[in-house]
Amino acid sequence: MKNKLIVAFDFDGVIIDTAYESYTLAAKTFGEMTGQNVFSEHNAQQYIKGRAFSLNAETNYTLMKLIAENPSLDFSNFSQKKFDKHTEKNKNQGKVFAGKFIQNRHKLINTNEWLELQKPFINVQKAVEEISKTNNTYIVSTKAKPPIVALLKHYRIHFSEEKIFSENKGETKEELLKDLAKKENTTMSKILLIDDAIKQLAAVKREGAKTILAMWGEKRKVFEDEANRLKIKIAYSPKDCLKIIKELEEESEN
Repeated sequence: MKNKLIVAFDFDGVIIDTAYESYTLAAKTFGEMTGQNVFSEHNAQQYIKGRAFSLNAETNYTLMKLIAENPSLDFSNFSQKKFDKHTEKNKNQGKVFAGKFIQNRHKLINTNEWLELQKPFINVQKAVEEISKTNNTYIVSTKAKPPIVALLKHYRIHFSEEKIFSENKGETKEELLKDLAKKENTTMSKILLIDDAIKQLAAVKREGAKTILAMWGEKRKVFEDEANRLKIKIAYSPKDCLKIIKELEEESEN
């Protein structure tokens, strides 16, 4: 089956809905740095809407700062370009924030509180199992491996640890996928990334990988529009991925 794709799932926002866990830690860390109490349901919803613009703990500082300073900010009309400009201005504070954010996560990880803050998306486990019957599947994430393993174990989602490519020394998603291609002795064109962040997908598409935008979490029209412009496939449910993977494989045969 030479045209079978290697399927790489992002973790946060694709397999597990980690939005509230991430918001809780981001708000706590931002409060420790600034002295501001930013805990509110309004801010939580703002964080969820804007979260896919933020690709790691460092850029979470920019997201929290934007929310704290602009309570009525409409992230549905925001753009990755705008967000990245703010991130560049906040680079030094972002690095400090990332260190504190990770420390706070380490204190919370594996507690009942931490586990209850995040749940698998509906039907995603079934879709992963179906895809795994015909395709070699991995998790590729810039999240550290221990929380990924803990959540998979808790929710009985079966991925062996050697099938998890995660951030260890600050690797980007593109670098992790290149490591995966090397492991599988293949090219990037044989790898499909399913991710909810359009910036991430655009970056790996430039490296030759196949891409699917996962839209079963937070709906972002700005991401949908960008995906259409970049000719990135869109899945509105985990089940959609099965059909799209088949379509991509058939295209490779022609």
